Amino acid sequence: TRCRQTYAAVSGCCSSLPEPTIRGNLHEIDFREWQGRLRSEIIDQHSEQWNAFTKDPKQLRLNEGFAPVLDMWERGLGNWNAIRSDAAADGDGDGFKEALNNQNSKVEEEEDTTDVIFIMTHGAIGQCMLLQSLGISIDTYGKGRKYAFDNCECIEVEWMDGEECARRWRRVHSSLSSSSPTVETTTTRWQDGKASRKMASGMGLQCGRYDDTKSEEVP
Repeated sequence: TRCRQTYAAVSGCCSSLPEPTIRGNLHEIDFREWQGRLRSEIIDQHSEQWNAFTKDPKQLRLNEGFAPVLDMWERGLGNWNAIRSDAAADGDGDGFKEALNNQNSKVEEEEDTTDVIFIMTHGAIGQCMLLQSLGISIDTYGKGRKYAFDNCECIEVEWMDGEECARRWRRVHSSLSSSSPTVETTTTRWQDGKASRKMASGMGLQCGRYDDTKSEEVP
């Protein structure tokens, strides 16, 4: 619902946006009987499950053995398969993928134009899909801030057709200019996909230690 409301607000200002493709299984993590309850209440009444969740999120089991993180991970894989399959079928770059603006745009000034698919979703499943695009296992999910999404955050992934994993990724930040009614966009430096996989699988996740101090303006 929040994603649809956000898209409605944005499209109201940008009438040229095409209609989105809505995927029902791009919703946020499903906490079932925990949904809508205070964290303090859950910690107090379900301390064993909560401790399991904070230590290794994928181990959490709720009523009837439901595993929220495993369910979300599978949904992320299914969405990637559908999105990339649809993009390959389109070929010409037309259409809107995942409540997004699918159009040709420059990634960087010196690069060739490339098809862009914009996915509007929630933070937890967004983290799953980022990890999946980089070929990083579910074991890394929730183990630090490096791959986490803040509210309204945008992450750009460069994933070429026919390649198993994304080549690189970075965070994109937009803000209104203080001197004019325009949007200013800055990015963190690109993170190498292979290096990210190596750090996550072979060297352990260094919590919250991505380097976003070097940014560049994007036209």
